[in-house]
Amino acid sequence: SVVSLGYVVVYYDKILGAMGASSLSNWEILFGVLIVVAVLEMARRTNTAFFILGLIGVAYTIWGNHLPGMFNHPGMSFRRMIFLTAFSEEGIFGLGLSVASTYLFMFIMFGAALTGTRASVYLMDLCNGLVGHMDGGPAKTAVIGSGLMGTVSGSSIANVVSTGSITIPLMKKLGFKPHIAAAIEVTASEGGQLMPPVMGAAAFIMAEITGIPYATIAIAAIIPAALYYFNAYYIVHFEAKKSGIKGLSKEEIPDWKKVIAESWHVLIPILVLFYLLMVEAYTAMFAGFVCIILTIVAAELRPATRIPLRKIFDIMENGVRDVAGIMAILAGLGLISQAIVITGLGARLSEILVALGGGSTIGIVIISVAITLILGCGMPTPIAYVLVAMFVGPAMIHAGFPLLATHMFLFYFAIKSGSTPPVAVVSAVGAGIAGADFWKTAVKATVFSLASTLIAFGFLYNQALLLVGDPLFIIVDSLAAFLGAYAMAGTVQGWLFTRCNGWERIALFGGAVCLIAPEIITDVIGAAIVGVIMYLSHRKSKTEQFDQAASGV
Repeated sequence: SVVSLGYVVVYYDKILGAMGASSLSNWEILFGVLIVVAVLEMARRTNTAFFILGLIGVAYTIWGNHLPGMFNHPGMSFRRMIFLTAFSEEGIFGLGLSVASTYLFMFIMFGAALTGTRASVYLMDLCNGLVGHMDGGPAKTAVIGSGLMGTVSGSSIANVVSTGSITIPLMKKLGFKPHIAAAIEVTASEGGQLMPPVMGAAAFIMAEITGIPYATIAIAAIIPAALYYFNAYYIVHFEAKKSGIKGLSKEEIPDWKKVIAESWHVLIPILVLFYLLMVEAYTAMFAGFVCIILTIVAAELRPATRIPLRKIFDIMENGVRDVAGIMAILAGLGLISQAIVITGLGARLSEILVALGGGSTIGIVIISVAITLILGCGMPTPIAYVLVAMFVGPAMIHAGFPLLATHMFLFYFAIKSGSTPPVAVVSAVGAGIAGADFWKTAVKATVFSLASTLIAFGFLYNQALLLVGDPLFIIVDSLAAFLGAYAMAGTVQGWLFTRCNGWERIALFGGAVCLIAPEIITDVIGAAIVGVIMYLSHRKSKTEQFDQAASGV
C-alpha cells in the first residue's frame, strides 16, 4: 500500500493526464493491481460482506459479458479495468473515498473530541435535569440527549455508546427491561442521523450526489427529524405508562442550572457549528476543523473540565481509528461503484427494479425499501446511503418521485438498516451495554421504528414535510403529520390515556395514515378518527381511576 499509493502521490499529474490504459506502463498497471489488492484486504479485515461485494464488482467488470439478459455488458480488458478502478474518479478514488477523507473525517473527529472532553456527559446531565422527573425520565433523556448529540455526531454507534452508557443503566434501575432500555436508546440514537446540520455527514454526501445545495437539504430535514423525535418521545411515554415506571427521585436528578453553570463553555462548540454551517455558510471541512479545536480549547478554560495533553492525543487517536475503519469500507465501495458506472449497469438497474415492481410506484417503493435494508446490513449509515443512492435512487426517480424526497427516503431506511435484523450492528452495541438479548433488542427496536416508518412514506409522497411548497400547506400538513405521529405511537404501543383494545389500535392506524397522506380531506378524516379515539381513551381512563378509587375505599 505504501509503494503503490506513494507512486500515485508522487506521479499524480502524470496519472491525472493519462488518456487510457494504453498510456500506462506495465509497472503502473502493477501498482494499480497492488492498490486493488490492498483495498480488498482492507475490506476483508473490516467487513466481510463488503469484501465479497468488492470481489463481485471486479469479477463483473471483467467477465460480465458472459452473463445473460440485462446484466450483460460488452466486456472489458484487464488493463482497462485496472486503469478505471485504480487511477480514475469512477473507481477507488471516487465519491466514497472523497467523502471519507473530508466530511466524515472531520465530524467523527469532532464527535471524539466531544466525548473525550466529557461534553456528551454534561449534555446528558442537562437533559436529566430537565426531564428526569417525568414518567420514564431517563428514557426521555435518551430521546432528547441522543437527538442533541445527533446534531454533530456522524455515527449511530458512537451516539449509542456516548449517551447509552449513561441512560441505559438508569432506565434499567427504574424498571425498564434490559432489551427495552437498549431498544429505546437504539431508536433515539439512530434518529440523530436525521438531525441537521450534520445528519451523519449525509447532508454533504447528498449534496455531492444530487447537486442540491447543502443548506436546502439540511433545512428539508427539520420537519422529518422533529416528527421522528416527537414520535420517539411518545413511544417512550406510552411504554413508561404501560409499565408503571416513574421518574428519577429528587436526589438522583441533576440541577440543570448548576450543570449549565459548570459546562456551558464545553457546549459552545455545538452552537458554533450550527452558526458556521447554517448562518455563515462555511464549508463543512472548515466548520468541523474550527469546532474540533474550539472543543479542546474550551475544555482547558476551567479546572473542572481541563484535560491533560496525553488525553488530547488519545482523543485524536480514537477519532482516527474510527475513521480508518470507515475509510477502508468506502475505498472498497469504489470497487462496487466502478462496476456499476463503467459497465452501464447503473442505467439498467432502473429498468430491473421497475420490472420487479410490476410497473407500479408502490411496488418499486417496497422493493427499494427491502433492497436498502439488505444492502445496509452491517454498514455505517453514510456508506449504506451512498450504496443505495447508486443502486436504487435512479429507479425511484425514473418512477416519478422527486429527487430530494427520494434521497431523504432512502437515507431514512439506510439509517434503519443499523437496527434491523439479522445484522443490526447498532442494536448489538445497545444490547451489549444493557446486557440484553441481541434478538429481543433488535426486534423491539424495529417495532419502535414502525411508527416513524410511516413518516418516511409521508415525506416521500408529500413534499410539504420537506418544506417544499406553499407555506400554508406546509403548516397544515406538518400539524396533521404531528398528530399522525402521535397516533402511530399509540398504535404501536397500544396505549393513549389507558390501554387500547384491538379495534382502537386499528382505528388509530387508519387515522395516522390519513393524517400523513398529502390531502386536506384525508387530514380532516384522520383528525376526526384520532380525536374520537383520544376522547374514548380519556373517558375510559377516568372510569378506571374512579373504579380503582372506589374499590380502594
